[in-house]
Amino acid sequence: MTTKFNVGDKVKVINGYGFTLKGLRTITKIEVVDGKPRYYIYPTDTPWYSHPEDRIRKVETSESLFIGIFATGISYADKSKTEHGDYKKIAFLTFSHLELTVYDPFSGLLDTVKEDAKKIQSRVGEDYQISSSGQTIELGYALRH
Repeated sequence: MTTKFNVGDKVKVINGYGFTLKGLRTITKIEVVDGKPRYYIYPTDTPWYSHPEDRIRKVETSESLFIGIFATGISYADKSKTEHGDYKKIAFLTFSHLELTVYDPFSGLLDTVKEDAKKIQSRVGEDYQISSSGQTIELGYALRH
C-alpha cells in the first residue's frame, strides 16, 4: 500500500480535539488497519497509540529552519534535529567577510540556507539591522580596502 508519509518523516500531529501537538515528531512505524495507514510517532507519551493519516501534516522546510541573527553573523540550524542539547547547526554566515561556513553538508535544508546566504552576501557594504533596538552592522566590513 502506498502511504502519504514514510518512516523517518518529520511531521506535526493534530490530536482528536483538533489541536496541533507542540513540537515536531518523527514517524517511527506505519501499520495498515482496515485498509488505512496508521502512524506511530516519536516523541510521544502514548507509544502504543497510532495516528490516522488525516491528522498528520508534513513539516515544511521553512518550519524546521532556524535563522538566528547574532552580533558576529547569522546562524542557520535545523529545529527538527538536536545536537549537544541545541538545534543542529547547518551553517554560519559571518558579517565581517560574508563567508558561509557549512557544518552539515548533508542537511536537507542546505540549499535553502545557501539561497538565503547569497541574498545577504549580495548586499555587501549595506547596513544590516542586528537587534530589535535598531543596532546595525556593515555587511562585509572587513572586505574594505
